[in-house]
Amino acid sequence: MDEEFDRWFLDLLAKGDHETLLAECTLERMEAAGSGGTAELLSWFLVLAMTRGPADVLAYMPAVAWRSGTGMVAWGELAGD
Repeated sequence: MDEEFDRWFLDLLAKGDHETLLAECTLERMEAAGSGGTAELLSWFLVLAMTRGPADVLAYMPAVAWRSGTGMVAWGELAGD
């Protein structure tokens, strides 16, 4: 679990900075943040393709016992709208 990485990721979602996420979330950076979340981040990237603009970060909780962080976000705009 890498809470700093999680918060960085959520901050960029809140800014709507999809380009930085795609450019800086390299395989090496994802592995350094904890390989358990790599597949999850790939799912987030699929969502980025279907949304536009900033996301509202609704919640984040580091779950140390589960070795993961749990975040919830919502977008007000879908791609193609």
